[in-house]
Amino acid sequence: MLLPLLLATVLAQADGGDVHLILGEVRTVDTPGAARIAVGEPSVVDVKARDGRIELTGLSAGDTTVAWWKESGERVNLDVTVEAQVAVAGLKDGAKQTVHVGESLVYLKDPAWKVLVPKAPAVVSEQQPKGMMVRGVEKGEAEVVLHGPKGEVRQLIVKVVPINDARLTAIELVKGETVTLNLTDLTHANAVDTDVLAVVQPKKGVLQLKALAPGTTLVRLGFAGDVPRTGLNVTVAAPPAESGKK
Repeated sequence: MLLPLLLATVLAQADGGDVHLILGEVRTVDTPGAARIAVGEPSVVDVKARDGRIELTGLSAGDTTVAWWKESGERVNLDVTVEAQVAVAGLKDGAKQTVHVGESLVYLKDPAWKVLVPKAPAVVSEQQPKGMMVRGVEKGEAEVVLHGPKGEVRQLIVKVVPINDARLTAIELVKGETVTLNLTDLTHANAVDTDVLAVVQPKKGVLQLKALAPGTTLVRLGFAGDVPRTGLNVTVAAPPAESGKK
């Protein structure tokens, strides 16, 4: 998964707001005058354009950005979060659940059950209308305790692991755009074609990508521990106004 993206670009931008989905949920968003649409992490959300609207479908837990450009060239960013749901009644005592850093589990609201999440550096918890949300913050484990209406007690372990090559595969940028990625345990990164993309690591676990020129390149990523090395395919497109010139 791409974890939350901080976008900055020389083009005019607008904030399109936030969209929160659960796995499999479909949501329609109005995009009047959209000339082009792009999604940061296609494995998190599926995007289909339908007559001045886009249809978003939650595919996997995580965060991504969906961008669309108006005919004037203005870019609108839509931050999308997809959450996994866990039915309390279906959980077994001692079960282990795994999330990536930045991903969430939502324990479905059931007035007969209470969900308690002790304070732990690996996760943060928040009560939402649809249930208790547990989000992975850093590598580690946290205990979740469920109390049932008949005195049942179920203890679960939530394991938080770093993002890996199954979650990070490709990203599309526009010339002049800068993206900041928070990648747990990232040790080094380099771009094959430095004319297309500049790669900077301002601090441990943080990677900045600056799109320099239209083209495609591979960014090699290395992680600490047993996280496999992987590659990020980056495509840089020309700005709409520039690509429309003959």
